[in-house]
Amino acid sequence: MIEARAPAKIIILGEHFVVHGSHALAASIDRYITVTASYHSSDVLIASGKAVKAEHIFNSVDKITRGRHVKLIVKSQVPNGAGLGSSAALSIASTIAVSKLFDVKPDPSLLFDISMEAEKYIHRNPSGVDVAASLYGGFVLFKRGELRIIKAQPIRFLVVDSRQRRITGNLVSRVKEFMEHNPELFASLVSVSDLMSIKGAQAIENGNVEQVGSYMNVTQHFLELIGVSTPKIKSIIEYLNGKVFGAKLTGAGGGGCVIAIPRIGNGLKSGYMVKAGVDGAYKINYGKQLEPSTAADDVA
Repeated sequence: MIEARAPAKIIILGEHFVVHGSHALAASIDRYITVTASYHSSDVLIASGKAVKAEHIFNSVDKITRGRHVKLIVKSQVPNGAGLGSSAALSIASTIAVSKLFDVKPDPSLLFDISMEAEKYIHRNPSGVDVAASLYGGFVLFKRGELRIIKAQPIRFLVVDSRQRRITGNLVSRVKEFMEHNPELFASLVSVSDLMSIKGAQAIENGNVEQVGSYMNVTQHFLELIGVSTPKIKSIIEYLNGKVFGAKLTGAGGGGCVIAIPRIGNGLKSGYMVKAGVDGAYKINYGKQLEPSTAADDVA
């Protein structure tokens, strides 16, 4: 039996707009999905003690298994449908576990491509930012075809789960509808989101969490405008007002989690703290830290 582990992620700035050409700023967090792989008579994925349909996983890892069968046992610290990249982490951990089982040593670009195949089945038109953050780790400034790993110290984020669940593909379609009805406005939102993600990456490098928080607040207003926030998300953010530098939904929206950068001595009792900017799955499983130039070449 072979084990592999991949971290969850948060999107700090740029979700949805990244699908339409902007940069997004994301980070791996210290919550993980672990997959144990073994040979089996048929393809089986076990999660929470039950067999789960996972054709998208087995179809994507067939590039490695070549029709041979495996049993995957999943242990997760990441809630599904909460905007924390559970599907990407599962795809990556499964791909690495199967690779190790069959003594295949894939380079990062192959791991990225295989995991993206599974993501496309779930999310229809994923940008790839979830896979990039989980696979490469740290803070990542991502745009389709481009990736830069931001060298910075880990930052503590507060995560509050609204416990509302949603289907990412439906929300992506909702944003597309908004774009089609408001093309000029949407183009402006993409442009500003792109700039904030780039500036946010610089602020992360400089340790300026207050500035990052201000960009997060603006981004939340953008996400409300395009229709992916909810009254529950808004109420959580209103509760956090004054206690944090910035707060916003993370991921597709329609529920899921709120992330925030807390102020010192805030007295917050809701949610839980995560460390953002931790090692990615490649280093966790292969013990190798990827250089930013290598990462950019691989994803491109």
